[in-house]
Amino acid sequence: MKIFLDSQQIDKLTANPKLGWIKTYRYSFLFAAILAQFLLLPLFEKGMNIFIPFMFLLVVVTVLFTLDLRKAVFRACLAVGSLSTILYILARVLHVSPSEQANFVVFALCLDMLFLSFVIYVVLVRIFSEKKVTRDTIKGGISVYFLFGYLCAYVYSLMLLLNPEAISFSMPKVEFSNIIYFSFTTLTTLGYGDITPSTWMARNLTILESSIGQIFIAVLIARLVGQQLAHRSRPVSDSSEDE
Repeated sequence: MKIFLDSQQIDKLTANPKLGWIKTYRYSFLFAAILAQFLLLPLFEKGMNIFIPFMFLLVVVTVLFTLDLRKAVFRACLAVGSLSTILYILARVLHVSPSEQANFVVFALCLDMLFLSFVIYVVLVRIFSEKKVTRDTIKGGISVYFLFGYLCAYVYSLMLLLNPEAISFSMPKVEFSNIIYFSFTTLTTLGYGDITPSTWMARNLTILESSIGQIFIAVLIARLVGQQLAHRSRPVSDSSEDE
């Protein structure tokens, strides 16, 4: 099954001025949406937990609009993202037992992990299929880095639901923003030590996340930056011949 649109279909979309503008700066649009959720999450988390799923859905819709996906794939992704958001909301607004609420959250986390894994794959494929690497393309690579940090945060959240002792927190009340903080300090190998993995499974996952984070920066991002610099250093005559 093909995931992306054909070149002719993409050209038709580009013919629309508004869609063409979104396509030109799609990675910048994605990067801005991820940063917005990243920075606003702690603010909305205090007393307004119901808005957090909507913030994630904003990122979902942003991602879908920046990729040249086929309609069937687009609708499937939208359905998965919307369903996970609905489950989060139901878990908070319905008066159900803690065990039933945990079941809603577990299912929603699984959908989020499935969606983010697919998005990371699609964005990477699109980035490395670009004929010309620009600053916007590099922002796409950085966006994948952030998305991977979010993916690991969902994995840790699911792990904590299954085993609350898997990760040791220094704070009395654990919010999702604390889990994101732990994920990104692990991804960047910063590790302040205020949150530590307690089980072998959690420790192995932190090792895997930190290793992938360093490899991603050293190999993939460096490759994109190198390709951009190589293109900018090419003679004008060579660039005109490519066009």
